[in-house]
Formats: sequence, structure tokens, C-alpha cells
Amino acid sequence: LPPEAQQRCVFKIAVNLQDIEICTELQKPLNRDTCRLKIAKDMNNEGICQQIHSRFVQEICEEHFTEN
Repeated sequence: LPPEAQQRCVFKIAVNLQDIEICTELQKPLNRDTCRLKIAKDMNNEGICQQIHSRFVQEICEEHFTEN
């Protein structure tokens, strides 16, 4: 598989298994944080927001739980 397709597979596996450890396998930091954000929302687990390194993505995560 091309690298981009491989990364998409890793993202999907992490989200489907709801395993944030698999997110660390992603190469780009923003993709790792987006992966964590998706899992936080899917699991309704605000604590995962603290594991997001990008301030912008972390704010999106926190706002999601503030609104709901």
C-alpha cells in the first residue's frame, strides 16, 4: 500500500478498536491528535482530550464536551 493509504488504515483501525495507543503509529502529529479526538467523541470520554498535543484540536475536543 502507498504510505497515505497505510496511514488511513491505521487511523481506521485505531478508531474502530477505540485504541488511542494505535493513534501513536500515525506519522503526522495532527493525524495522531485527530485520531484521539475521534476516539474521545466516540467513547464519550473527555479525559482523552488531555492526551491531545495540538492546542487547537484539544480545544475542539473540550468544546465538544462543554456543548453536550
